Amino acid sequence: MVSSASAGGRLPLGRGRSIWPLGSCWSGQRCLGRLAALLDYVAKLNWFAPPASTPILAWAATVAEVVLGIGLLIGWQLRWFALAAGLLLLSFAITMTLALGVKAPLDFSVFAAAGGAFLLAASAGTA
Repeated sequence: MVSSASAGGRLPLGRGRSIWPLGSCWSGQRCLGRLAALLDYVAKLNWFAPPASTPILAWAATVAEVVLGIGLLIGWQLRWFALAAGLLLLSFAITMTLALGVKAPLDFSVFAAAGGAFLLAASAGTA
């Protein structure tokens, strides 16, 4: 159940970002389905990385989110998938904090999601 909840939070992020770069926007104001918006956001968060690496970072994060979401749904090697998801979320929270301030990751509950993933990793396999 916890695995499904964690995966349910990961898959929409991957789908809503660059997997559908030409998809339609349903929010009106901010369109996360557009590749250009994703690349701008990744460049803003990864200010320390060379600009040429922005597309690679954007696609790597998106693929990692989708793969980890599917792995959490399937439940195979749950401890390792949950640990990887927690590390990805923690790295995202840290870069958000450094680039945007502490309010942004708290608004999106990134630290709480990372903590949930680490809790799932710690409790996987124990019944």
